[in-house]
Amino acid sequence: MNGPSAPTNAHVSRRRVLEWAIPAAAVAVVIIGPLLVWDRLPDPMATHWGLGGRPDGAMPRIADLLVLALGTVLVGFSPLLATRLRMPRSQARILVAAATGGSTLFAVLRVVTLRANLEATSWESAGDFGAATFAAAFAAAVVAAAVGVWAAGDRPDHQPPTTTTTPVEAVRGQTLVWTGQATGRMGTVVPVALLGAAAVAGWLAPAAARPMLMIVLPVVALALTTLGQARVTIGRRGMTVSLGWLGWPRLSVPAADIARVTVEDVAPMAYGGWGLRAVPGATAVVIRSGPAIRIERTSGRVFVVTVDDAARGAGVLAATAEAAST
Repeated sequence: MNGPSAPTNAHVSRRRVLEWAIPAAAVAVVIIGPLLVWDRLPDPMATHWGLGGRPDGAMPRIADLLVLALGTVLVGFSPLLATRLRMPRSQARILVAAATGGSTLFAVLRVVTLRANLEATSWESAGDFGAATFAAAFAAAVVAAAVGVWAAGDRPDHQPPTTTTTPVEAVRGQTLVWTGQATGRMGTVVPVALLGAAAVAGWLAPAAARPMLMIVLPVVALALTTLGQARVTIGRRGMTVSLGWLGWPRLSVPAADIARVTVEDVAPMAYGGWGLRAVPGATAVVIRSGPAIRIERTSGRVFVVTVDDAARGAGVLAATAEAAST
């Protein structure tokens, strides 16, 4: 009996066109929609609604157009550009779903906000934006994301390149211990910028907004430090990874849970970006691009951490895992 036939080039091409067509259509809606009814919108126009469904924030029409257009372009096309990297099919499907679902959500919200503002004499008199409306927009985004998952289902299933590791031989009577770290600019520059923004907010922001900005921005800055540094410690119990300036959170892989250790050349977008990432079948700590220790656990799940001198660390970890299994 013959197995299922491989997809034709035309079939594959149609799926790729669909992946790009949905975000492109969303961008067109976001940009062209306001222009068609420009003179029928208040200026400024309502752009935010409170929990009760009434408008509680506004923005000039042109600013609203530019901000939403830029957001839709970034959400719709950045994940698709990332899929040009070689990556497992499961990760590509997540990125495509994020592009199609996210851009669709922006487009639907654009339509409903235009409808709420249409013919309003001021932004305060714009129509309600209730929970049912947002639920409908979210449902449309879920459907579009599902279409994206289907469209990416015939992509090549590229596995990341790895290098076999030779276990480091232990000195008789001694325990192998190794430490290493990786640092990246994103986890330093962005938090420092946010802390600076918090200081400026405390000086220039409206009095009502200062407390919130001076709390939220430092908290976000602290969370983002996990993007900037990882310290890896390997000992007889296995491997521990400490993240950020504070060394927390910590992730551990017991030696007895390690089936295979290799070295992988990591491209951050193959795991969806920088920081602590969770994708189907894998958990990754991505501080920068380049060499990383790759662990295949006995459960089948993969753990990856970028670290300097990854080959040496992987060799020590392989020896540790080998000793734990005997």
